[in-house]
Parts: sequence; C-alpha cells; structure tokens
Amino acid sequence: YRGFAAKAAWSDQHGQLLDQITIVLGQSRPICLQSVASTLAHEMCHAQQFTAGTIGKGNYHNADFRTRMRSIGLQTSATGEPGGRT
Repeated sequence: YRGFAAKAAWSDQHGQLLDQITIVLGQSRPICLQSVASTLAHEMCHAQQFTAGTIGKGNYHNADFRTRMRSIGLQTSATGEPGGRT
C-alpha cells in the first residue's frame, strides 16, 4: 500500500475525534509525484466517505467510492492498472 485513511484516529484538546490520512513514502522503489498525488486523492475520497457515512461494511471500495474517484478523474480497477475490472 502507498497510503491509508483512518476514521477517528486522533482527538484534539476538546475531545473532538479527527480522521487521519497517511502517505507512505519509505518504500524501496522510486517515488514519483503522480503516484503521491493519486494516492493522496484516493485517501481523500475515503476521508469524504467517513464524513458522509457511506463506507460499506466489509467493502472499503464500494460503489460510492468508485463514483467519488471518477468525479475527480481517477478510475478504479481490480488490478490497479488501466483496463482492469472496476
């Protein structure tokens, strides 16, 4: 994985729960800006789902997630590559 989003991972000084987005850069392969940007956008779609309450049980990448990704110009695929099943 290159990143993740976590719901209610932190709390502020008033006890309000805060979500977290993490981008993992310490991998052995070279890092390209396009990869970092698409990973950040992917995780931001998950964070939107936390706010909207549309993450399905047991299905992190559900139809709502695919719609959110397409709305920002990213296409989901089963293989992570162009042409894969959505």
